[in-house]
Amino acid sequence: YSLSAKTSESTRMLRDFPYFVLCFAKRLVEDSLSLSEYIALLPKSRRFTAELACEWRDIGKVIAKVAENNGHTELSRGLRIKKDGAEILLCAGALRPSIRLISEAASFEAAQESARELSQEIRKILSE
Repeated sequence: YSLSAKTSESTRMLRDFPYFVLCFAKRLVEDSLSLSEYIALLPKSRRFTAELACEWRDIGKVIAKVAENNGHTELSRGLRIKKDGAEILLCAGALRPSIRLISEAASFEAAQESARELSQEIRKILSE
């Protein structure tokens, strides 16, 4: 019966999280790091978001064409593009006819530049 599968899955999650916390705490102690020192070691990522006006009927065409033009893409909650050290999510606007670009990179400037380049590509596609 599927109910037992859900119970064991949720039970596993309850067991795994405390185990993760204990392992993480042990690692911090072994490495003589505070939590803030550990967080400072994590790679920095900056995000830039842009929105381009676009007719509802053109959104699919734009996403398909951008996927065709860019080699390293993945469809997951929109079109994910890896380009020049940045990751860009291209998706339809939720409330109005538009295309949203969410760009993440090591610096804000790199994220902004990646979004700007993709915006130019999208404007070119829309003008065709």
